Amino acid sequence: MLRKRDDFEDVLEDRRRSSDLKYAFKCYNPVLYKGLPPCKTTALKTMVLQSDQLRHVISQVSKETGEASVAIQEEASAILEEMAHRLQLSTVRFFAFTLTKAFKTLFRSICVNEEGIQRLQQAIHEHPVVLLPSHRSYMDFLLMSYLLYTYDLTLPVIAAGMDFMGMKFVGEMLRMSGAFFIRRSFGGDKLYWAVFSEYVKTMLR
Repeated sequence: MLRKRDDFEDVLEDRRRSSDLKYAFKCYNPVLYKGLPPCKTTALKTMVLQSDQLRHVISQVSKETGEASVAIQEEASAILEEMAHRLQLSTVRFFAFTLTKAFKTLFRSICVNEEGIQRLQQAIHEHPVVLLPSHRSYMDFLLMSYLLYTYDLTLPVIAAGMDFMGMKFVGEMLRMSGAFFIRRSFGGDKLYWAVFSEYVKTMLR
């Protein structure tokens, strides 16, 4: 049982009493939006590249620059390849094990409002959900993913800066745990904006 602290539960209490490896390899059956499994990475990319909006922007950019539509399409595909996540449960389990070790060392407790978790569970089942951590530190998105895994909720896809992608091993591990990489600024790049917006919209459908 989790130990109560006022209206919160300490999720590290059980972790201190049981095997970290058993926790990492627990049966993971997340709550899904309308019971539908998340779109596979390859299918997601195909849907983005074949979207009417992206095709329209490719046509526009081709007319504005004089480049062939095929070349613009290849550029869009390269942008998406650089951007897209490749979520793999095996990598998530690795992080679950590693973060448990780290959190038990760093923190005395991690207290969670389980009533709020239940509301989130209901929301995920009925609607696409966007989570907005305060981002006061990089620990925010790690804790968020860790808690969602703990409570069998759908793991988030996380927007990360390109500087993380440049860290080879770390970047690929983050990509395989659900991170997708975006430039810090791309306001004037019509094609990049179209790929990004279609990628996010497709994930939220």
